[in-house]
Amino acid sequence: MLQVMNERNFVQAFHDHDRGNQFTPEALGYIFDYLEQMAEDSGLPYELDVIALCCAISESTPDEIKRDYCMDADADVLQELDDRTRIIGETPDGNIVFFQF
Repeated sequence: MLQVMNERNFVQAFHDHDRGNQFTPEALGYIFDYLEQMAEDSGLPYELDVIALCCAISESTPDEIKRDYCMDADADVLQELDDRTRIIGETPDGNIVFFQF
């Protein structure tokens, strides 16, 4: 059965899988919008897999990204990420939501 999801149901699915604190509410909104756009562009439905998304996508501060990916202290984090992966969004408090690499 195919279920059409809205953002509220999408966020609830993360809570139902005990992953409600994996991302900030803003990041979940960006991820929902990204997946919705990808499904629309492809014309295919998206099958939600919360655990796979939690493994594939990260939300981190620029300093955490520099540390985790061994970037130089003066590196332009957004440019480095843009060169290596897909950035989904940047939250108002400066966290970057991106596909891990």
